[in-house]
Amino acid sequence: MLLYPLWIVRRRARLPRLPRPRTVFVEALFALLGTAVAMVVLSAVFSALFLLFGDRATTTMPWKPIAASPNWYDSLGLLVLAVLMAPVAEEVFFRGMLYNALRRRLQVAVAAPVQAIIFGLSHHFGPADTTGVALIGLALALLYEWRKTLLAPVLMHALVNALAMAIMAQSIAADAAAPRLGVYGETHERGVRLTDVVPDTAEASAGLQVGDVILSVDGERVADLPSLTKAVRKREVGQTVVVEFIRGAETHRVDAVLKKLRE
Repeated sequence: MLLYPLWIVRRRARLPRLPRPRTVFVEALFALLGTAVAMVVLSAVFSALFLLFGDRATTTMPWKPIAASPNWYDSLGLLVLAVLMAPVAEEVFFRGMLYNALRRRLQVAVAAPVQAIIFGLSHHFGPADTTGVALIGLALALLYEWRKTLLAPVLMHALVNALAMAIMAQSIAADAAAPRLGVYGETHERGVRLTDVVPDTAEASAGLQVGDVILSVDGERVADLPSLTKAVRKREVGQTVVVEFIRGAETHRVDAVLKKLRE
């Protein structure tokens, strides 16, 4: 995404020069303003979507497993990629090349949404993620149209990604301190069928096994893994909960003490 547009530019003209510090400072202020406006709009849009679609409007944080890796170079590499490399490469490709190509043939009101949709689909991890990225892509195109330089959207892109990384880090920290049963499962017609039980967790100590189908936690029915996680997160670490489950043709109830990650 970075090298191909630069190769095209090099064939037609000289490569762009690095901006002066004063220019970077000025465009950084506009990027900060654009980021603030974009975050307000995103919050409003996702609040409305959550009211309409519930948990389906929640983003998936697809890079979270890498950020939470115990190997520090995984999270460091992700940080460098997200905050330094991706903003430059993607802005050169999507705004510098794709949007400009569309802009020569279409009005801004058409070209900006079209490139935003393509930008969102290129980050397809789920409907909510695609929607969020497309809205950011629209904001980046409008900022580029306003400032007439790629520097502003590059800086805004870096700020947005840095903010996303900070939110993801906060989520990882919250997960580490949150109560859990220690289970992986899949949706079953009556609840959540266990596909794995983590050793030394609440479910392991309660005697639950792979293949069991969890029906409820403290009487709260669960329909899938997110609803099971939500039911558990309402409790506290060290609290005992009653887990109702099916094994074979029989229904059972066991007490499980909720634990923290790696406790």
